[in-house]
Amino acid sequence: MSRPSLEKTASERVRQAYRRLVTAWQMHRSRNANSGLADLQIDAALLADTARGLVFSKYLKSDGPDFILSVPSWLFSERDKLRIEHSRDGVVWTVLHEEIVAFYDTPIPTPYPITLDKNKDQMKLEGANYFRTWIENDVEDVSTSAPLPLIFDRTPPYDHAPPTKLSDIAAVTDASLAAAGDKATLTLPGYSNWEAGDSVFVYWMNKLPDDFGDLDPPVTTVATTGNDQPVEVPGDAIRAVGDGGVFVIYVLVDKAGNVSEMSVYTSVAVALGTLPTVFDDPVVPLATAGDGYLIDQADAYAGVEVWVPLYDGMKASDWVVVQWGNSPLSPEMVGSAPGDYIRVRVPNEVMLAEYGNGPGAVETDVSYTLRRGTHPMGGADTTIKVDFETLDPAGPDPTWPLPIHPGLKAAVITGRVSGKTNELDGTDANSPADLTFELYSFAEEGDELTFYWAGKEAVNYTVDNTDKPGDEIGLEVPWGIIHEAGNAPAVPVDYEARRAGVHNPVRSAITSVNVDAITITPVEATFAHLVNGFVTCASIRATAAHPDGPAVEVLIPDLTEYQQYSTFSEVVIRWWVYRGRSDDQGFDIIEEVTLEETITLDSEHPVTGFTWRVPYEDNVLPTYDGSDDPLYTRSRANVKYTLKTAKGDVASDDGKVTLAFIPASGVCDPNG
Repeated sequence: MSRPSLEKTASERVRQAYRRLVTAWQMHRSRNANSGLADLQIDAALLADTARGLVFSKYLKSDGPDFILSVPSWLFSERDKLRIEHSRDGVVWTVLHEEIVAFYDTPIPTPYPITLDKNKDQMKLEGANYFRTWIENDVEDVSTSAPLPLIFDRTPPYDHAPPTKLSDIAAVTDASLAAAGDKATLTLPGYSNWEAGDSVFVYWMNKLPDDFGDLDPPVTTVATTGNDQPVEVPGDAIRAVGDGGVFVIYVLVDKAGNVSEMSVYTSVAVALGTLPTVFDDPVVPLATAGDGYLIDQADAYAGVEVWVPLYDGMKASDWVVVQWGNSPLSPEMVGSAPGDYIRVRVPNEVMLAEYGNGPGAVETDVSYTLRRGTHPMGGADTTIKVDFETLDPAGPDPTWPLPIHPGLKAAVITGRVSGKTNELDGTDANSPADLTFELYSFAEEGDELTFYWAGKEAVNYTVDNTDKPGDEIGLEVPWGIIHEAGNAPAVPVDYEARRAGVHNPVRSAITSVNVDAITITPVEATFAHLVNGFVTCASIRATAAHPDGPAVEVLIPDLTEYQQYSTFSEVVIRWWVYRGRSDDQGFDIIEEVTLEETITLDSEHPVTGFTWRVPYEDNVLPTYDGSDDPLYTRSRANVKYTLKTAKGDVASDDGKVTLAFIPASGVCDPNG
């Protein structure tokens, strides 16, 4: 047979030496150890109370730090089965953790830390829990340690319900702080599951937090007693938050580190600084002595405001609450009020609801309350009258307070000559327009209707006892009213209905009338430098110094007023002369002197008027042909200007003058 080798490798010799060393150490320890295994160890950092074995709850939560127990060193064998066992009573044990320790192959640190799986059922139990070490060596000897008692507590005070709120207290003011030693005191209510070591964190905030991340730093932290106890909020913390409706919240934290839900909040009014003592009456500017302090539909349409007088000690962060009748309006911050008042708009729907069904003028109380935070500091009131009654018994229509009532149908305008509907053209010039309307459903005898053309009263009608709702009634709009308003593409025409004893009228929708019926004739041009109404040689000499030489100077008048009828930027001017001193000589035009020129309106030829020059040498002097016949030594000059408007040409009347520039000598020297 073969002979076994007695040779050992270097690694085997090292391992054998290591085993002898460990065995010697274990034999030495066994002579001084207890019969059982040494107790499991837990780091003191995991314990809220080392004497009781109370574990901080954060180490028990799945998302918290690891839960570690450490096993002290034991007498190792080649292969040890290691268990961490759990028990609720120290009698019946279940396996929580198990592994094989081959110390000589893979040495472990001593003591040996083991991270327990917190998802195991045993780790989810509340109250007393026992843990021990169980080891079976390679010859099936079993050893156990003494139980390690630990207390698991994951339940916060009040379980998972919000704790009862702190006590209500009166408004906190400078005076209340001074009287209480610069603090506010609230009462923390007692609770049944209190344990020694519980504490309370109190928060004094100007907003309600949505979750723990919204909490401000606590203003005070104290140990709780389990019974009703005072908690004090220092004045500095109160002043740091300032005025307002403050929300006071607390959370309870037990010794295991369990945090309660946020408590039900306590609302505390805080009003620091000087508080006003004098409150002047509110003012409703549209309700004046002249109208008996009345608010009507027209006022509602314009927008009703209540003006609250400024007051001593005012803060921009103060609030004012106006009440109209029995309806409080939304609080408005005082801010930097202009003038002497804080102005608050009253919504139309509030005024209408408070008015109700009327009828007539209804007395209405208007008041205000000033608040600092949520603390009411005082206020005042006044009484006005409100009258929203209208002709329509069905009450205000949906467009209220707009005075236009859908029941009053728009009037229809017809051109007297053209026959066009809601349009007047040149053929309707100097003629009245026909107006028709359908009588509204709630008309009564005696109702007075006033019709307006471009905002001016045009015609009136009183409902007769023979008129019936739905009747078509015809009226006439005078030409003078139409002419005064002028041409326009959309002249507004509407009407208003009033009834004796009813304060608020109703008004129809607007009819837009395209008016192009008014024709214009610009006034004639005139002439400068006339002598006794004639163009004389002296008239010509008066212009000789002009750089362009002597001329007949024609004055074109101010044309501005004609632009309202149609726009224009060019004017055509024509000069022509009839032979002979009077119309008895006929109307023979001296063709060679006729002059026509188109003038563009500009800085040299403004629309406000300008001078047009007819050159003497070319267009005036040739009117005299040297005849000795006294009937033809003079002639008749004419000037007409034409506006080139967007609607077409508009010609002026003729400007006329007699040319009498030939003196008795028969020769005119324009240069004198």
